[in-house]
Order: sequence, then structure tokens, then C-alpha cells
Amino acid sequence: MGARGVVRHERMNAWARDRLAVLGGLGGHYREAFDLLVRQSELSSDPESVRQLVRKAAEIARDRLEDPAKAIELFEQLFEEDPTDEDASDALRVLYDQEGRHQDLGRLLERLIDVATSPAIRSALRLELARLTEERFASRESAIDLLRAVLDDDPTQEQAVERLSDLYERTQRDEDLAELLTRQIEDARDRGDLTAELRFQVRLGDIYESRLEDRARAIDTYRAVLDRDANHVGALSALSRLLKADGNLSECAEVMERLLGLERDEQAVRRSLELAEIYEKLGETQRAAEALERGLVADPRNVELQKRLRPLYESLGDYRKLADLHAREAELTQDPDQAVLLLRKAAAVLREHTDDVERAAELLERATTIKPSDRELLLELCDHYTKTGRGRDAVRVLERVVESFGQKRTRELAELHRRLASAYLEYGETQRALEELDKAFRIEPGNLQVLTLLGEVAIKAHDYKKAQQMYRALLLQRLDDAAPISKSQVFLKLGEIHEALGESTKAAQMYERAVQTDGLAEARERLQALRR
Repeated sequence: MGARGVVRHERMNAWARDRLAVLGGLGGHYREAFDLLVRQSELSSDPESVRQLVRKAAEIARDRLEDPAKAIELFEQLFEEDPTDEDASDALRVLYDQEGRHQDLGRLLERLIDVATSPAIRSALRLELARLTEERFASRESAIDLLRAVLDDDPTQEQAVERLSDLYERTQRDEDLAELLTRQIEDARDRGDLTAELRFQVRLGDIYESRLEDRARAIDTYRAVLDRDANHVGALSALSRLLKADGNLSECAEVMERLLGLERDEQAVRRSLELAEIYEKLGETQRAAEALERGLVADPRNVELQKRLRPLYESLGDYRKLADLHAREAELTQDPDQAVLLLRKAAAVLREHTDDVERAAELLERATTIKPSDRELLLELCDHYTKTGRGRDAVRVLERVVESFGQKRTRELAELHRRLASAYLEYGETQRALEELDKAFRIEPGNLQVLTLLGEVAIKAHDYKKAQQMYRALLLQRLDDAAPISKSQVFLKLGEIHEALGESTKAAQMYERAVQTDGLAEARERLQALRR
């Protein structure tokens, strides 16, 4: 170029720079700016200036004029001149995709793969092209070839492994899928990546099980995982399922034991139920109960676990645990009636099947704190105290029950006074017993049991007048076989009273009447002794 040409070239570049500098002042007249840039790029002889002008024009066409065709034409010009222009290739990839020009996008990606400067960039481009090939061209085989090429470059490329395995699965190339996973396992082991190795092994086990229907190889694969990581939850879960299906219940139980130790909350509950079922099939009732107990630790409120445990405890004869289970349920329920019922059940179990009477009493006492005015409950507690020799505690409870009647005078209250009298007699308070029986008598003067007991206690208290009164009242009653005392026994008691008072003649008369009534042997002996 001559001197005049150089000067002319410099002038034109300066003009171009000036034009670009004033584009911002065009007030949004993007069409004018675009035309100016295109015209100037055609006139400029400086390659760098031309590229700058074309790039700016392409950006305006894309971003301001919404003319993707013109933008693509200009970006293609930039890319053809320099295939390493990342801005141009990136813009084209977006525009081709937006405009549905997938063939052009595919050719562009192939060009970019050829000029890629690193394996990582090349892998990323192949992954993109594989996705395009599968989704837009429905060519799974081509996608598979591209993904294989990615793995040839980088065997650790996880995205390629996942997508290739997915394609193998969808095209039912199960053997290829197993081979892929086996190679990944070996590569992961070689590089010391235990996490990846086990992940691929678990996937391989699933392929053997669900697709190749090779249960034996699946089991071996999961066992291999556990050799490397004994607490791998996925492998333990799959192995237990397969062993159960194979009927290998003993090993299945061992695997489930390890699995149960790793699981929490709802999963632990579900696993404990499964494990208990296995042990029951094996006839190991104790271990079945222990499995369910571990589930209760995870969820103490679980109704199904409690339901399953009850018959197991009964069959094992473990009544203390059965009682504890009822008591625990009582603690957890919000229903007072249900809580009391469960505590009474627990106490009954202990009372009937164990010697732990103290614990049974504690449970009933807890029940009375929930329903302190429940007379039936209080009487049950009283009975328990009486049977276990805790007379004073029985008295204390009966007094509470009697107080709950206030001023009411009913047959039920009369019976309570009678029971209270019996409790006083247990520890020798005869006078207090007599007072209670008097109260019962005033409420129900015709009660045979009250009359009989009152007569006996009056004799013990040497109150012979009261005793005579009670036994004479009994003679006025109908004393059948169901009565607590017979008529001849009443005559016998009256004879004993007269004899104690020194009234021998009257005593003899009563003994004679007893003998005449039914030949009572004791009355005959008394009579003979009196006549000597």
C-alpha cells in the first residue's frame, strides 16, 4: 500500500471509531446504527475493525432489532473467520436453539469438538451434542457413541455415566449397562474413590435384580458392597429383601439387625416390625419381642408395635413386661378413662401372674390419682390391700370411699361400713369394727351378713347384750342355705352368750333348740358339758 493508501486507511479507521463513539447518541435509532455498522464493515480494510463492527451489528440485530436471522448471519461470519471466537460460538448456540435450527446447532457443536483445547471442554460439548442428538434427532445410538467417547477421554465423568446408563436402560441394553457399571466400579476402586465404587455397585446389584433377573449375582454384588462398608444402608436394605424372597430367613434376620441399628424414627419402626415377623417365622419369640422393643424406643406411641408385643409377652410368660407395656400405654394416652383401664389391666396381670404385689399396688394408686373419686377403682385398691395384708392401707382407702357418700344412706354405703369393719378386725381394732357395723345396721337392719358379723364382734367385745340383740334379730329372718349362718348356729351362739352371763338354764334351753333344729353336734357337746 502506498503512502496515500495508508493515509486513506487511517482516516477510514478514525472515522469508524468516531461513528462507534456516537452510536450511543442516536437516541434509540437502532436500525440506523445497524445499517451504519454493516456499511462501515464493508468499507473497512482493517480486519480487527471489521470484526468489531460486525460483532456490534450482530448484537444490535439480536438484542435491539429482534432479527435473529441477521444476527445468525453475522455471528456465523465471525465464527467462520475464527472458529476459536467463543463469544460468536456461544451466541450461535443460543440462537440456533431458540430458532429451532438443530441441524445447524449439531454441526456447530461438531466443529467446536474438533477445535476444543482441553478434554474437559470437549467432554462438555459432547454431552451437549448427545443431548441434542437424543432429544431432537431421536438418535439414541449416536448419543450412546458420543457418551462413550466422553468416557474414553474421562472415565470419571459422572454425568456421562448417568446418561449413558439411562440410555442403556431405556434401550434395554442390560448387558452393556452391567459392563459399564462394572468398569466404573473398577475405575473407582483403582483411584481409591470408595463412595463412587459403592454407588456403582449398588446400581449394578439393582440391574442384576430388576432387569437381568439374576438374583444370585445381585446378592453377591450387595454382599461385596458390605465387605467394603458393613453399614451401607442401601446394600443392607436390598440384601435383606432378596434374602427374604429366597427364604434365607436366618441371614435375612442378621442383615436386618444391622440395618435396624442404623435406622431412625419411622424407618426404624417399619424395620422392627419386619424383623419381628422374620423371627416369629423362625420360632424365635424372644428375639421377635426384642425387635419390637427396639421399635418402641424409636416411637413409644406406636400402636401397632404395642399390639404385636402383647401376645408375644403372654406366650413368653413375661408378665412383668406385659404389665409395663400397659403402664407405658397409660402414660401416653390423653384419655383418663383409657389410662385407668390400662393401669388396672397392668395391676391385674401382676396380681394374677407374679408375686410383685407392691408394683400392682403402685399402679392402682396411680390410677386413683387420675380418677380420685372413682369408687369402683378405690374398692379394687382396697381389695388388693386386704389380700396382701395391708389392712391399714385398706382402711384408709375405705374411709375415702365412705366420705364420698356425704349424707347419703344407701345399701352400698352399708356394705362399705361392713367391709371397713372387716378391715379393722384384721389388725385388732374390735371397737372400731363394732362402730362401723352399727352404722351398717342402722342403714340396713335386715342385712344377714351385718347381723351375723355384728353378733360375732359384740361377743369379742364382751357386749353380750348387743350380741343377744343381733342373734335374736336373726331368728326373725328367713335363714336358707344361702344365709351366712344357720338357725341352729344362731341358737348355739345364744346359748354361748347365756353361758357367758352365768345363765346356765337359759343356755341349756338354747343348746336343746339347736340340737332339735338339725342335730348340731357342737350344741349337743355343749349341752352335755353343761349337765355334768
